[in-house]
Amino acid sequence: MDQPAGYRNASLHAIRVKKTGEKWVGKTNAYLAFQYYDQVRWCSTETGIEITSVTPSRIEGRAETFTGFNARKCEPKGTKWKPFTWIPKE
Repeated sequence: MDQPAGYRNASLHAIRVKKTGEKWVGKTNAYLAFQYYDQVRWCSTETGIEITSVTPSRIEGRAETFTGFNARKCEPKGTKWKPFTWIPKE
């Protein structure tokens, strides 16, 4: 999934989660730029997210990511789950 040059850092993400048992489960809504021929298309997307561990030094979980994206239709071609670790800057 390639984002156009100059737009790679231009996006908006909102994550909403709810405590479910021992983890936080929810959705990530994003507004992303994609290259479509000689145009830049802005697409709204929604993917799943699970946060399994929260400590003062790190947040761990998994997030649904795109395996491909149809910029003309603003639709993912497929998704898969990938683990993540977020570590705050000091």
